Amino acid sequence: MIQRFFYGETKLVIWIGIVIFVSLFFTGGRIIWNQNMDKLSFYKEQRIRIELENEVALKLNKLKKIKENLKPISESSYFLSEVAKIVGKLNLKMVSILVLPIAKRKEFVKLFVNLELNSTYHELGAFISSLEKADFFINVDKLLISGERDNLKANTRVKALLVLSTFYLTDTVMEN
Repeated sequence: MIQRFFYGETKLVIWIGIVIFVSLFFTGGRIIWNQNMDKLSFYKEQRIRIELENEVALKLNKLKKIKENLKPISESSYFLSEVAKIVGKLNLKMVSILVLPIAKRKEFVKLFVNLELNSTYHELGAFISSLEKADFFINVDKLLISGERDNLKANTRVKALLVLSTFYLTDTVMEN
């Protein structure tokens, strides 16, 4: 009886049904596969975008902290008075102090001070250390030490010529 059922037209209908089912299965699977791949690529792009946004935010925060540490010193007299204040705190003998010409760039303005001190090596080291700990960035561009080279005792006085510089960002950089 079952064999009769699968003879003739019924067998053809069953084969056509199987072919239709298999083709729909593969076509539907392919459609679902493509949709899933599109979603995966979308999520991958979104993850990359979020990672880049986080990286940019971290760099902007870092830049903001750097800008906060670079306090604006728009006048040479302020820089000069700060250097003199540091010299005064350490009771160093200042022979001369001179403001040098300003170097202007597009992004920043650089201020220079020429300073001549009479001190011991230890006092000079303490002075340079206190320059590093100042409230704003101070760079020692030049340091010339002259004095008795034969007598290197702790209390030997030397003459030190320093060229110090600092810079402040221009308004165009601070706005960005």
